[in-house]
Amino acid sequence: MGVSDPAFPASEAFDMISQALQSDADRQDAIKKGGAIFAFTLKNKQGKQESWYLDLKKSGTVGRGTAPQGEKATGTCFLSTPLCSH
Repeated sequence: MGVSDPAFPASEAFDMISQALQSDADRQDAIKKGGAIFAFTLKNKQGKQESWYLDLKKSGTVGRGTAPQGEKATGTCFLSTPLCSH
């Protein structure tokens, strides 16, 4: 089960990142190189905001919210739709 939300099309990227971290070797390499918890807050066209995190500090996982329970994000990125135009 993914973490993306259809109301936030860009959130599909978090499912892709999660897929890339499925192998233990890839996950450990990402933790070694990342060393932080990154939070991403997206704002959609309707003005609704949701957050996702990328834990490259301990678990090498992706989830909903700004950080895993009991943790804090090292940095937060705020993005609004549209991220790009055609």
